[in-house]
Amino acid sequence: MKKVIRNIMAASVAGLALAACSDSDDDVVTPPPPPPPPPADTAMPAVSFSPATLTVDSGGTGSSTLAATDNVGVTTGPTVTCDQGTFADDTYTAPVVSADTMATCTATASDAANNEGTGTLTISITREMTAPVVAFSPDALVDVASGATVELTVTAMDDVDGDLVPEVTCKYGSFDSDNNTYTAPVLSADTDDVTCTATATDAAGN
Repeated sequence: MKKVIRNIMAASVAGLALAACSDSDDDVVTPPPPPPPPPADTAMPAVSFSPATLTVDSGGTGSSTLAATDNVGVTTGPTVTCDQGTFADDTYTAPVVSADTMATCTATASDAANNEGTGTLTISITREMTAPVVAFSPDALVDVASGATVELTVTAMDDVDGDLVPEVTCKYGSFDSDNNTYTAPVLSADTDDVTCTATATDAAGN
Protein backbone atom coordinates (compact mmCIF):
# COMPACT_ATOMS: atom_id res chain seq x y z
CA MET A 1 0.00 0.00 0.00
CA LYS A 2 2.80 2.46 0.70
CA LYS A 3 4.18 2.12 -2.85
CA VAL A 4 0.85 2.96 -4.48
CA ILE A 5 0.37 6.13 -2.45
CA ARG A 6 3.84 7.35 -3.41
CA ASN A 7 3.07 6.96 -7.12
CA ILE A 8 -0.19 8.84 -6.79
CA MET A 9 1.55 11.72 -5.00
CA ALA A 10 4.24 11.86 -7.66
CA ALA A 11 1.62 11.98 -10.36
CA SER A 12 -0.14 14.81 -8.56
CA VAL A 13 3.05 16.85 -8.33
CA ALA A 14 3.70 16.37 -12.04
CA GLY A 15 0.18 17.48 -12.83
CA LEU A 16 0.66 20.68 -10.86
CA ALA A 17 3.88 21.42 -12.70
CA LEU A 18 2.18 20.98 -16.05
CA ALA A 19 -0.66 23.21 -14.99
CA ALA A 20 1.79 25.92 -13.94
CA CYS A 21 3.51 25.78 -17.32
CA SER A 22 0.19 25.96 -19.12
CA ASP A 23 -0.89 29.11 -17.20
CA SER A 24 2.29 31.06 -18.26
CA ASP A 25 1.26 30.96 -21.96
CA ASP A 26 -1.73 33.27 -21.24
CA ASP A 27 0.48 36.18 -19.96
CA VAL A 28 1.01 37.96 -23.40
CA VAL A 29 2.14 41.67 -23.53
CA THR A 30 0.25 43.70 -26.17
CA PRO A 31 2.24 46.69 -27.60
CA PRO A 32 0.54 50.11 -27.50
CA PRO A 33 -0.95 51.47 -30.75
CA PRO A 34 1.27 53.81 -32.83
CA PRO A 35 0.79 57.55 -32.28
CA PRO A 36 -1.50 59.34 -34.75
CA PRO A 37 0.21 61.16 -37.65
CA PRO A 38 0.87 64.89 -37.16
CA PRO A 39 -1.75 67.25 -38.59
CA ALA A 40 -1.16 68.50 -42.14
CA ASP A 41 0.56 71.89 -42.50
CA THR A 42 -1.99 74.23 -44.07
CA ALA A 43 -0.59 77.57 -42.86
CA MET A 44 0.57 79.93 -45.60
CA PRO A 45 3.81 81.88 -45.24
CA ALA A 46 3.36 85.49 -44.17
CA VAL A 47 4.90 87.84 -46.75
CA SER A 48 5.09 91.59 -46.22
CA PHE A 49 6.67 94.85 -47.37
CA SER A 50 7.43 97.55 -44.82
CA PRO A 51 6.31 100.15 -45.65
CA ALA A 52 3.67 98.70 -47.97
CA THR A 53 3.28 101.96 -49.94
CA LEU A 54 5.88 104.25 -51.50
CA THR A 55 5.93 107.55 -53.35
CA VAL A 56 8.86 107.74 -55.77
CA ASP A 57 9.96 110.30 -58.34
CA SER A 58 10.13 109.27 -61.97
CA GLY A 59 13.34 107.29 -62.43
CA GLY A 60 14.03 107.44 -58.69
CA THR A 61 14.27 104.84 -55.92
CA GLY A 62 12.51 104.02 -52.65
CA SER A 63 13.23 101.62 -49.78
CA SER A 64 10.90 98.93 -48.42
CA THR A 65 11.93 95.93 -46.30
CA LEU A 66 10.71 92.58 -47.64
CA ALA A 67 10.12 89.74 -45.13
CA ALA A 68 8.72 86.20 -45.33
CA THR A 69 8.03 83.91 -42.33
CA ASP A 70 6.33 80.52 -41.89
CA ASN A 71 5.29 78.35 -38.93
CA VAL A 72 7.51 75.54 -40.26
CA GLY A 73 9.88 77.34 -42.59
CA VAL A 74 10.01 79.13 -45.94
CA THR A 75 11.53 76.89 -48.61
CA THR A 76 11.08 79.00 -51.75
CA GLY A 77 11.27 82.75 -52.15
CA PRO A 78 10.35 85.37 -51.58
CA THR A 79 10.48 86.32 -55.25
CA VAL A 80 9.24 89.71 -56.48
CA THR A 81 7.61 90.75 -59.74
CA CYS A 82 6.63 94.34 -60.60
CA ASP A 83 4.28 95.55 -63.31
CA GLN A 84 6.49 98.65 -63.68
CA GLY A 85 10.00 99.24 -62.44
CA THR A 86 12.13 96.74 -60.49
CA PHE A 87 12.63 95.60 -56.90
CA ALA A 88 15.89 94.19 -55.50
CA ASP A 89 17.75 94.32 -52.18
CA ASP A 90 14.82 96.07 -50.46
CA THR A 91 14.95 98.88 -53.03
CA TYR A 92 12.35 99.79 -55.64
CA THR A 93 13.56 101.56 -58.80
CA ALA A 94 10.91 103.44 -60.74
CA PRO A 95 10.81 103.78 -64.52
CA VAL A 96 10.89 107.20 -66.17
CA VAL A 97 7.27 108.22 -66.72
CA SER A 98 5.70 111.14 -68.58
CA ALA A 99 2.64 111.20 -66.28
CA ASP A 100 1.90 110.31 -62.67
CA THR A 101 1.67 106.51 -62.52
CA MET A 102 0.73 103.75 -60.07
CA ALA A 103 2.81 100.56 -59.91
CA THR A 104 2.52 97.30 -57.97
CA CYS A 105 5.12 94.75 -56.87
CA THR A 106 4.03 91.30 -55.64
CA ALA A 107 6.24 89.04 -53.49
CA THR A 108 5.61 85.28 -53.29
CA ALA A 109 6.98 82.65 -50.88
CA SER A 110 6.12 78.97 -50.24
CA ASP A 111 6.86 76.27 -47.66
CA ALA A 112 7.61 72.54 -47.86
CA ALA A 113 3.87 71.74 -47.96
CA ASN A 114 3.49 73.98 -51.03
CA ASN A 115 1.47 76.56 -49.13
CA GLU A 116 1.97 79.89 -50.90
CA GLY A 117 1.76 83.36 -49.39
CA THR A 118 1.93 86.76 -51.09
CA GLY A 119 2.56 90.38 -50.14
CA THR A 120 2.02 93.58 -52.13
CA LEU A 121 3.92 96.84 -52.44
CA THR A 122 2.04 99.77 -53.98
CA ILE A 123 4.06 102.61 -55.51
CA SER A 124 2.97 106.06 -56.62
CA ILE A 125 5.39 107.34 -59.27
CA THR A 126 5.48 111.11 -59.65
CA ARG A 127 6.28 112.53 -63.04
CA GLU A 128 9.61 114.31 -63.23
CA MET A 129 9.03 118.05 -63.72
CA THR A 130 12.57 119.37 -64.19
CA ALA A 131 13.46 120.39 -67.74
CA PRO A 132 16.88 119.62 -69.22
CA VAL A 133 19.53 122.33 -69.08
CA VAL A 134 20.61 123.38 -72.59
CA ALA A 135 23.67 125.57 -73.20
CA PHE A 136 25.79 126.90 -76.05
CA SER A 137 29.54 127.35 -75.77
CA PRO A 138 30.61 130.04 -76.22
CA ASP A 139 27.39 131.50 -74.85
CA ALA A 140 28.15 135.08 -75.89
CA LEU A 141 27.64 136.82 -79.22
CA VAL A 142 29.83 135.29 -81.91
CA ASP A 143 30.93 137.24 -84.98
CA VAL A 144 30.85 135.15 -88.14
CA ALA A 145 31.90 136.26 -91.61
CA SER A 146 29.56 135.68 -94.53
CA GLY A 147 29.75 132.01 -95.55
CA ALA A 148 32.22 131.18 -92.77
CA THR A 149 32.05 128.28 -90.34
CA VAL A 150 32.74 128.52 -86.61
CA GLU A 151 32.83 125.97 -83.84
CA LEU A 152 29.78 126.21 -81.63
CA THR A 153 29.17 123.53 -79.04
CA VAL A 154 25.73 122.83 -77.63
CA THR A 155 24.98 120.52 -74.72
CA ALA A 156 21.83 119.29 -72.99
CA MET A 157 21.84 117.69 -69.55
CA ASP A 158 18.90 116.16 -67.69
CA ASP A 159 18.97 115.22 -64.00
CA VAL A 160 17.35 111.84 -64.73
CA ASP A 161 18.23 110.98 -68.32
CA GLY A 162 21.72 112.47 -68.30
CA ASP A 163 23.19 113.70 -71.59
CA LEU A 164 20.66 114.43 -74.32
CA VAL A 165 21.08 115.37 -77.97
CA PRO A 166 19.48 118.77 -78.56
CA GLU A 167 17.82 119.88 -81.76
CA VAL A 168 19.18 123.19 -83.10
CA THR A 169 17.41 125.55 -85.46
CA CYS A 170 18.84 128.83 -86.76
CA LYS A 171 17.13 131.82 -88.36
CA TYR A 172 19.91 132.01 -90.97
CA GLY A 173 22.65 129.58 -91.83
CA SER A 174 22.89 126.02 -90.56
CA PHE A 175 24.11 124.12 -87.54
CA ASP A 176 25.93 120.78 -87.83
CA SER A 177 25.16 118.77 -84.69
CA ASP A 178 27.65 116.03 -85.57
CA ASN A 179 30.56 118.45 -85.75
CA ASN A 180 29.22 121.20 -83.46
CA THR A 181 29.74 123.91 -86.07
CA TYR A 182 27.68 126.81 -87.37
CA THR A 183 27.94 127.92 -91.00
CA ALA A 184 26.75 131.40 -91.86
CA PRO A 185 24.90 132.09 -95.10
CA VAL A 186 26.57 134.04 -97.89
CA LEU A 187 25.33 137.61 -97.67
CA SER A 188 25.90 140.69 -99.78
CA ALA A 189 25.58 142.97 -96.79
CA ASP A 190 25.75 142.85 -93.02
CA THR A 191 22.64 141.47 -91.43
CA ASP A 192 21.07 141.52 -88.02
CA ASP A 193 22.07 139.11 -85.31
CA VAL A 194 21.25 135.52 -86.10
CA THR A 195 19.61 133.48 -83.35
CA CYS A 196 20.08 129.75 -83.02
CA THR A 197 17.76 127.89 -80.67
CA ALA A 198 18.57 124.52 -79.12
CA THR A 199 15.80 122.35 -77.69
CA ALA A 200 16.04 119.11 -75.73
CA THR A 201 13.25 116.96 -74.33
CA ASP A 202 13.66 114.32 -71.65
CA ALA A 203 11.80 111.03 -71.36
CA ALA A 204 9.20 112.63 -69.09
CA GLY A 205 8.31 115.15 -71.77
CA ASN A 206 9.98 118.17 -70.14
